[in-house]
Amino acid sequence: MGWVYTYDGLGRRVRSERGGVVVNYLYSGDTVVAEGSGSDWVYYDYGSAMYARIDSRGVPAYQHWNLRGDLVAQTPLLPLHPFSGSALDVAPDSA
Repeated sequence: MGWVYTYDGLGRRVRSERGGVVVNYLYSGDTVVAEGSGSDWVYYDYGSAMYARIDSRGVPAYQHWNLRGDLVAQTPLLPLHPFSGSALDVAPDSA
């Protein structure tokens, strides 16, 4: 069995189903901001030529797209390391 799609009155895909797997889509205007199945939702944060995908566990990752719309890379959101002993941490002279 193939995919079965459901569209709303504005022509946006709001549901897809295949073999008992149902995915629902949530929009802000014409932009998909989340997709999910049951209680497992993925949220999207759009930026310039990439967006962050945040899974149901709250783990973010960036997805990078080319101008044609192909997914070309995925990178995890790495924690920032604090500056230690850098010029930003040096206290000004008290003189």
